[in-house]
Amino acid sequence: MTDSLDGNSNRIEMPCCKWQNKDNVNSQHSVVGFARKLHGANGSTGVFCEQGKSLRFGANGGCSGVTAVTAKFKGLGIEFSYPANWQIAQDETTDFPRTISVHSPSGAFWSLTIHAGQMLPQVAAQDFKDAISAEYDQVDVTPITVEIDGEDAVGYELDFYCLDFLVTCRVVAFERSGMTLVLCYQGENRDYDQLFPVFEAVTQSLVQSLSESNADEGE
Repeated sequence: MTDSLDGNSNRIEMPCCKWQNKDNVNSQHSVVGFARKLHGANGSTGVFCEQGKSLRFGANGGCSGVTAVTAKFKGLGIEFSYPANWQIAQDETTDFPRTISVHSPSGAFWSLTIHAGQMLPQVAAQDFKDAISAEYDQVDVTPITVEIDGEDAVGYELDFYCLDFLVTCRVVAFERSGMTLVLCYQGENRDYDQLFPVFEAVTQSLVQSLSESNADEGE
């Protein structure tokens, strides 16, 4: 399985974003922003629109779906945006690896684990997969390769049962700025499919900040 996530592809300037309100009536969000097309689970696509510090997450080429103003995490050499109504958590330890996670109101979450030094992405992803497999019975494992900012990242998609709920977890690892970064998207199966474009948008904001940081260092 191969997906792609590129900081520069499918970026178009647009004068407004059409969206669907709770009464299923078409409306317009009249701002000048940007839309990026994201490739989601099961061949679905999503778009998020950006204006300054506001992102509006949607699906199927529009801004319908989950709508949220974003908060921003900045620290440990990384930066990313996430929906403001999600809760953020960090490891208490000062030692590496360090993990930052953001949790949706439904319990689904996006997490980033930072390994300092020369840990191979393949090893980091496998260690994560092995930890899940050791904790849960009958974990269905599918190796995947995704494209992040033009480079391949290796990982796995995992499906397992927890308290009678089918849970999907995607883990991918890649190297950037002297760090090995491990991304995890996890949620109950139906939540996972719905929130996948949001997970990808959070990752997109991380990748973009890393690309901008590398560009600044090269000047």
